[in-house]
Amino acid sequence: MPLIQYEQDSPEVITAVRARISAMEGVLRKLNAQGETQSLIGRTQEIAGMSGYLSALHEYGLLSSERFTSLNGEKVAAAQAAKNVAAANCRQRDYLSRKYLVLII
Repeated sequence: MPLIQYEQDSPEVITAVRARISAMEGVLRKLNAQGETQSLIGRTQEIAGMSGYLSALHEYGLLSSERFTSLNGEKVAAAQAAKNVAAANCRQRDYLSRKYLVLII
């Protein structure tokens, strides 16, 4: 049986992982817009799926430990950025609703 050769930390793999992290952030932003309780399961599934993807790449030797740690940090930062955008949108929505409430009264 022939051996399959691969390169650890190849640029193609890194690019694909970063694209998946970016896609995860987009999904998380959409889920965060739904509200806390409605999006909790979806957010958990999305983050867990990305963690599993990174872990599998590391386990099969496609990512070194250093690169795994770095990309996992990017994943956490992307999830936090999506959460911060949702929080900012909520604050803006609350401000506008208070502003219009005052105008109505």
